[in-house]
Amino acid sequence: MRNPPVHKMTIPREVWVGEGILEKVPEMCETLKIRGDVLIISGSTKTRKIAAKVEDSFARKGIPVELVTVNEASEEEVEKALT
Repeated sequence: MRNPPVHKMTIPREVWVGEGILEKVPEMCETLKIRGDVLIISGSTKTRKIAAKVEDSFARKGIPVELVTVNEASEEEVEKALT
């Protein structure tokens, strides 16, 4: 696997912390002007529970969301999730 070329990223200047933050993810996306359907890719252990909470927060807002569980953190797994 080759390294990607050098590129510039603009990182948001907002940092959200605190209790109940998972329920605020849809609001964060709205603030950053991120729109459209949501795909959450998660592992099958601890991150799955967190991802399910985020999935619920989008669903409660009526935002189409799909949660896909992968076996490992790899490009191949992500490609499978996207198809």
